[in-house]
Amino acid sequence: MPTPRRSRWPRPAGSRPFVLLATTFTLSGFAMYAAVIGLVPLLEQRGASPTTAAWALGLGGACQALGRTL
Repeated sequence: MPTPRRSRWPRPAGSRPFVLLATTFTLSGFAMYAAVIGLVPLLEQRGASPTTAAWALGLGGACQALGRTL
């Protein structure tokens, strides 16, 4: 019976550092989306009109796109 060949590159998908990194990225994404979703109600609660709050959210997205482009 032939012995299975061993790859010289380890499979990281089951390793502890990979799982911790994936968990960290997932939690970071949840936190980012929670901040974006909560921005408009927060600004409205602080006295901004819904239109101003929407513009602030839109400008934030536009600045992110510009920053990634540059």
